[in-house]
Amino acid sequence: MYTLADLITFHSLLLIDFKPTTPEYNFNQFFTATATLTSPRQLETPPEIPLISRVPGNVTGPIVGGNLTSFVDNLGTPFEVDTKGKIILIEDVHEPVNTIYRYINHLILAGKFKDCASIIMGECSHCVTAYDKSYEDLIEEVMIPLNKPLMTNLSSGHGKYKMAIPIGAQANLNTYDNTLTILEPTVHI
Repeated sequence: MYTLADLITFHSLLLIDFKPTTPEYNFNQFFTATATLTSPRQLETPPEIPLISRVPGNVTGPIVGGNLTSFVDNLGTPFEVDTKGKIILIEDVHEPVNTIYRYINHLILAGKFKDCASIIMGECSHCVTAYDKSYEDLIEEVMIPLNKPLMTNLSSGHGKYKMAIPIGAQANLNTYDNTLTILEPTVHI
């Protein structure tokens, strides 16, 4: 929707997640993101899960991306994401790590990391090690050498905790302070 409608959307809770067993953090994230009219707003990490800085940088740009499989599937379509000057969010679920390697290499070959401002990687929930390679190996061997400001360990996507990420919103990624700050209101009256 963001690509064609220039509309901020939320990478957050799914409708199926609105149940009594969902962590309170997730509801707080969702309702804060969808009801806050002020900015800037620093995103709060869940208890005991800090962001991890991998490549230094302090950059500003719109957040794009989300689920890696969907991101790659949209290449070459009207929904393809323009990454120039953007903060790319990547997360996935239930994919073996060799598939994640392949998807990331596809994005590299498509030039998606060439002009991006930075990369923030979320969880890869239930992404099993394959060919003796782990998600951490992917970060070390492929993502860090891209030499883009890089932060990992974002609780977004399919894990227990789900940070509400406004896709299309201007944000600041500061790996020196381990912060992700939304710089504009994400909802308007």
